[in-house]
Amino acid sequence: MLSLFSRSFATNGLQVAYKITPELSTMLSKVTTTSRPAAVKGIWMYIKANSLQNPENKREIVCDENMKEAFGVERMGMFELAKHMNPHFLDRVD
Repeated sequence: MLSLFSRSFATNGLQVAYKITPELSTMLSKVTTTSRPAAVKGIWMYIKANSLQNPENKREIVCDENMKEAFGVERMGMFELAKHMNPHFLDRVD
């Protein structure tokens, strides 16, 4: 999974790298910088690896302790994920 985050980043568009919070880093193999798309992909890998989707409604994510600490909610819809991730992107890495 580390190779997903260790590649070089473009300097424009969606692939801009950002420093991320330690809470988000915990779910992304302890990386400290990543792009938004790579972070979303990594979070989905984390969700699937830990079976955090509601079995009756796959669009709902049931948060574990790491996600509760980072996002402050017990459950969220899959389309709410980006909203909860936004505060975890800190400074742009140039």
